[in-house]
Amino acid sequence: MYDPYKKDYLEKPNLYSWKANNSFNWGDLIPAVSVYAGANLLFGDNPYMVPNESSISPQLGVYTQNNWGKWVFVMNFIGDKFTSDFPTYMGIFTMTHGINNQVSVFGEVQIIKSDIYSDDFARIGGAYLFTKDLQLDASAMMNFKDTPSRWEVTLGISYRLDMHTEDEIIMEDNKKDKKEKKEKRNSELVNPDGTMNED
Repeated sequence: MYDPYKKDYLEKPNLYSWKANNSFNWGDLIPAVSVYAGANLLFGDNPYMVPNESSISPQLGVYTQNNWGKWVFVMNFIGDKFTSDFPTYMGIFTMTHGINNQVSVFGEVQIIKSDIYSDDFARIGGAYLFTKDLQLDASAMMNFKDTPSRWEVTLGISYRLDMHTEDEIIMEDNKKDKKEKKEKRNSELVNPDGTMNED
């Protein structure tokens, strides 16, 4: 819906001032925003459904992201089944930090509010890039209530299948060059006396 970083990407950096390119800007507090809409479809005799629960219910989400150098802050706000008698509202707040080109870490808080199940979670973790294609990640989670008490440790590995055998250069069209070519082409169609060139 909104991307404040698109303008920064298109604008050239200030070649005369390091401070202008790296100093704090109040505009950096405005995040990129995206919106998600979906639906829950529940059919059949499902023993895990809440009594009298509707077979179709909406889900909406608003997601924001701030990029602050090597820090990235993401907020997820989700409303699930909010037209039913038992809506669920969730917030997930994640801060990630790239320590260097190989190591990144994150911390996260998740809040769930519902008449059926409410809880608060905290997660920490990190990832290590062994090669440009192979990555190992690990995380730990715990909640803040004892009905039930929950904890979790995860370990993952991922490998990227790189099908590109050589670098590809995509040339950006220059609007000025296009305009000059169009003007030249139009001038070739008109004779000095104002008549159209039939050739």
